Amino acid sequence: MGGSRAIATLDTEVLERIRQVTRDGHMVLVGDAPGVDDAIQRLLADDRYDNVRVFVSAGQCRRNHGKWPVEEVTVPTSRRDRRFHMAKDLEMSKQADEGLMVWDGISLGTFANVVELAERRAPVTLFLAPAHEVRFIDTTADVRSLLDELPQETARTLDQRLGVRKRLGSPQLVLDLP
Repeated sequence: MGGSRAIATLDTEVLERIRQVTRDGHMVLVGDAPGVDDAIQRLLADDRYDNVRVFVSAGQCRRNHGKWPVEEVTVPTSRRDRRFHMAKDLEMSKQADEGLMVWDGISLGTFANVVELAERRAPVTLFLAPAHEVRFIDTTADVRSLLDELPQETARTLDQRLGVRKRLGSPQLVLDLP
């Protein structure tokens, strides 16, 4: 579970899905970032849910509201930049059987996690926060469809920064010219 740092509160539907996961007794893997990770951790701690593992980069845990076990991920850099934190996100995605992500529509890290899960054919329930919309992503074709629906500038940024279209085996972004 995870999502964008720009989102501090969870919609009712997200809360309901998280509580269903906990009622079913599933292990929850979550990061230690501000925003969605923090909100998920607070909910799980308030509910006294114990089946949780917190993923952190290079042993630097920013938050662990429930004092759950921590999974320390080795990172390729000592600089606390996007690559530093994406290493733990990548490892978390590799270990997950499915994902529940809350996306602000622009976060590179959250979208990268969705791509990683889809490449592994792990189903993702994706909450598009700005539209209050739920999408179910099961394959890279689903990610390509979502990418095609995004505003052109957002799709271009995701493609340039993450190499999404190359990873997904889809053609380069075609610009709409006047």
